Amino acid sequence: GRNCFNYPVGPGTPRLTYRAKLAHALDDLRSFRPDLVAVSAGFDAYLRDPLADGTLLAEDFHWLGQTLRALNVPLFTLLEGGYSRDLPDLIFAYLKGVEGNNFSAAKERWSQIATTSQPKKLRSQFVTINARKS
Repeated sequence: GRNCFNYPVGPGTPRLTYRAKLAHALDDLRSFRPDLVAVSAGFDAYLRDPLADGTLLAEDFHWLGQTLRALNVPLFTLLEGGYSRDLPDLIFAYLKGVEGNNFSAAKERWSQIATTSQPKKLRSQFVTINARKS
């Protein structure tokens, strides 16, 4: 359909090229103007992930969180993958980007979202950015 897009990146894609692909996907998402963003957060694109051939650094995951926050759209994130011993630091970098380094405000914001009882029809778009080993 018109709401599912894939932005593949190959193994070992240079970091700046990977980020440019992410930026392009996020620009497309911004143009779509979704009501809600669901992030399936895989951290296996990290440079030191033992199972993948990624090139991203912790600062890239922070940037991604900041960029998602700048969409000004409610979002939620589910942990998908990532096998580096640095995983907690990567998750923290991403969350600091999403929350703007303010976790007390995040707690209040999430509780407000959780108590909203009025369901509504949401515009949805699926975007995947993945790296696959050949």
